[in-house]
Amino acid sequence: MNDFQQTSLWPAIWGVFVSLSLFFGFSWPPLLALSKVSPIRALRKDYFVNSASVWQSALFGLVCFSSLLLWVSKDFKLAGIVLGSFIAASLIFLGLGYVLSQFIGKKMVGIQNLKLGMRFAGLKLLGAPFMTALQVASLGIALMSLLLLIVLRNDLLGAWQSSVPQNAPNRFLINIQTDQKDGVINALKAANESRPIDMYPMVRGRLIQINGKTVSSSDYEQENVQRLVDREFNLSYADEMPVHNRLVDGSWFTQTQDPGQVSMEQGIMKSLNLKLGDRLVFDVAGQQYEVKITSVRKLDWNSMRVNFFAIMPRALLQEAPQSWISAYRQLPGVNEDMKLVAQYPNLTVVDIDATLVQVQEVLSKLSLAIQLLFGFALIAGILVLAAALASSQDQRMKEAAVLKAMGASKSYLLTAWRTELLFIGTIAGLMAGVFASITTYLLARFALEIEMSPPVMIILVGVIAGGVASSMAGYWMRSKVLNTSPILILQDG
Repeated sequence: MNDFQQTSLWPAIWGVFVSLSLFFGFSWPPLLALSKVSPIRALRKDYFVNSASVWQSALFGLVCFSSLLLWVSKDFKLAGIVLGSFIAASLIFLGLGYVLSQFIGKKMVGIQNLKLGMRFAGLKLLGAPFMTALQVASLGIALMSLLLLIVLRNDLLGAWQSSVPQNAPNRFLINIQTDQKDGVINALKAANESRPIDMYPMVRGRLIQINGKTVSSSDYEQENVQRLVDREFNLSYADEMPVHNRLVDGSWFTQTQDPGQVSMEQGIMKSLNLKLGDRLVFDVAGQQYEVKITSVRKLDWNSMRVNFFAIMPRALLQEAPQSWISAYRQLPGVNEDMKLVAQYPNLTVVDIDATLVQVQEVLSKLSLAIQLLFGFALIAGILVLAAALASSQDQRMKEAAVLKAMGASKSYLLTAWRTELLFIGTIAGLMAGVFASITTYLLARFALEIEMSPPVMIILVGVIAGGVASSMAGYWMRSKVLNTSPILILQDG
């Protein structure tokens, strides 16, 4: 009952609103142009499609799409990246489709022993490369969305799960007091001498100034950065850099240098627009610490070990109010954490295994949603290609009528039709698979920082899916074209 009460109608309302916005955005200009055509001209088919109306429709629809994207994301940068990627992929697919249709069309026409129906398909590819490219791009973009869902389900999530080392810590102990540190370490070592144990001091402090300017969350647009500025940082101190950190800029501080230094994590430097040499002020329990950024570190978040955004010299923070945090690996069936909590009631245990189980449950539900999206994306791809084919239906019917009147058989027409559809589906699937593979690799490598090989097998899936989708999209129109009398078509035209 509680789950039912917590459900909301907003997703359904949003879906209807987005659908109507995109529908009217792309269809309003041609509908407006059609309303100006007189009924007599429409019945006589004595009208033409104004190319300006087509471009107006595309531009108006793109403006509606961009506005919705910006409204939902509430982030100019994110909306710009998504929109730019969409436009770039569309232009690349159009360009490649145009070039390949002319190249393959010339090759097919030049083969002397090729079946006549296939040679006619080559002539069509050669004679109407832009229309073919438009159909290839329409199906390719839809298939690329479909293949990205498949890769996300099977490859990317699997790569993320396998990126965690086998012997990674699965327990965190926090709120360890200084007088309890040795006892906790001894208890953990008594259970397993060979097990590595991370133990670091943790000091709570708030960033209040950057280069003399007071820091405010309103200075940043991203919500995650605003939350980061509003809360306290977990600071630490050390004489040596943690072994699982890597220095990417600057130099690690030494005891002979001024203690007013800090080593910052690479990601937070980018989020807060910091650079080497900037001066920061942290407030720790009412005492202010002014430090200079002298080094930048890259952290291995997949190691599941203790990591800090900011580390300072021991001489600066060792007297500050602090607690300790530890990470270790606990074997299955062993209850060391419960024994420690019984001995030190103030400790807090974070069970990473339990957290990962919950993550796995969420991913399982996400996988089901992705599978549903898979079906919708496939249907969308078929409908997109069917719409593109329908735009040339009259021309195709006239071509079929002329060919029938000249004695062409159904076998000839079917061969030409299937060859053209096979080209459209294969090229669209090939390009969609290649771009989906590249996109996934770049996403894993630079966004999620996961080492994985490009999923090249998705290219084969794309080719097969493209062939199936193009065949299904053209089946109903093929039946209509082949079964209509050429006399009726010619008389109507």
